[in-house]
Amino acid sequence: MGRKSKKYRTEKHPNTADIGKLLWRPQASLRPVMAPLSDAPSRSSSEDSLSNLEMMAETQRAGKTKAQSNPPVTEDRLKVLLDDLRRHIAADINSFKEEIHGVSGRLHDTEINTAAHEARINSLESELTKTKNNLIQTQHQVAAMEDRR
Repeated sequence: MGRKSKKYRTEKHPNTADIGKLLWRPQASLRPVMAPLSDAPSRSSSEDSLSNLEMMAETQRAGKTKAQSNPPVTEDRLKVLLDDLRRHIAADINSFKEEIHGVSGRLHDTEINTAAHEARINSLESELTKTKNNLIQTQHQVAAMEDRR
């Protein structure tokens, strides 16, 4: 159930990732500094340090260029993003309400079925008790007939 709901929400609201892109700020510390070990040629530790410093400088330059190319987010744009986010949240809430309604409907059906099964079980138990009593009575009658002989 949970997976289906999550998948549905992701497909229903593909623009939620755009909000993160619009509010992007460079974070050099989160970027990889070295190439994966499998791709990296063998080097000495000083060469690694130099390479790491070069990559960090390159990352910082790339971050500055990216930050400079993105204009600052205006208050109007933030309001639009907030309204969009509210719509997505409202849609998610409605989706959850529909899912809960469906589950509660199935639960109600299950309760009705359970009550019907319990009634049937009680009926069968009653029939079994009657049959058992009839069997005991028949056994007594057979024993009485054997005693007469």
